Amino acid sequence: MQNAVSLHQKSVGKEDGEERIATAEHILGELRALLGTAQTAPGPGREALIIKTGANIFRVTFAVPMRIPPSLKFLNLPIGVEAQVIEKTNIGFTVIFVPISVAVEKFGFEASAEL
Repeated sequence: MQNAVSLHQKSVGKEDGEERIATAEHILGELRALLGTAQTAPGPGREALIIKTGANIFRVTFAVPMRIPPSLKFLNLPIGVEAQVIEKTNIGFTVIFVPISVAVEKFGFEASAEL
């Protein structure tokens, strides 16, 4: 789909932001249907894609790349739960919430790329 959008934009000679957004939203909908564990949450630029990959383990992809890997602050966690970020780039991050015995299904976060 992304290649088709790019080819269309080349043929008309201008970028079509609405078409790109529609394509991204369609792909996100397909992922949600297939994975069942995918959700979105407010993040930098727009909605971030959150995929649960295991017990209290989540991969988060930002809607837009950030200039640098951001500082992260986690919100709405159950009492006693801590976030351990195991991978962080300007595109997204992977987080494990511990202890595993306290289930985390949803969470919020803030991401700051301020120097």
